[in-house]
Amino acid sequence: MFFLTEQEKRAVIFLIIICLLSIGVDLFRKINLLPQRIEMFTKNIGKFNLNQAGKDELCEVPGIGEKLAERIISYRRENGSFKDIEQLMNIKGITRFRFDRLKDSLIIR
Repeated sequence: MFFLTEQEKRAVIFLIIICLLSIGVDLFRKINLLPQRIEMFTKNIGKFNLNQAGKDELCEVPGIGEKLAERIISYRRENGSFKDIEQLMNIKGITRFRFDRLKDSLIIR
């Protein structure tokens, strides 16, 4: 068996406390990151994929009517998939103001 002096016992207890504290800090950090991870997975729910949405889906986006949905689909057909959401401003009828209203409802995949 091990026989420890009083000073060695205190040192061992101190090291155990430090280990437990570091485990607690790590766990606390992981728990605090959980809301960010949930947000990362759910932030695109309810958004429409600009490269796949059809006319009916695009019309569900506030600020996009039938004509604008047709122009978006036509632009996509002529120029290929959108690479950047800001390409929307190349479409007739989409001003900076309208783009700012639309961008939160659309994603590109």
